[in-house]
Amino acid sequence: MSRPRFLADEDFRFEIVLAVRRLEPAIETTTIVKTGLSGAVDSQILEYAQSNGLLLLSHDVNTLKGKAEQRIVQKAGVAVFF
Repeated sequence: MSRPRFLADEDFRFEIVLAVRRLEPAIETTTIVKTGLSGAVDSQILEYAQSNGLLLLSHDVNTLKGKAEQRIVQKAGVAVFF
């Protein structure tokens, strides 16, 4: 079983990323800035994370959460309206 890999959104507190890297260096973490996606829209970030097998870390519960939920529903082929 492979270890989870993480992508930190721009609004995610970088201090948390630094702490994870310091306390558990085996956990792979990268940032939106490092990937060159600064300023990208939520759908691009979600697509990048999915296509690269990354779990997205974000504090954005206003827009990103809803877009992620829509993607999950669409992938499952279920018609749900938020």
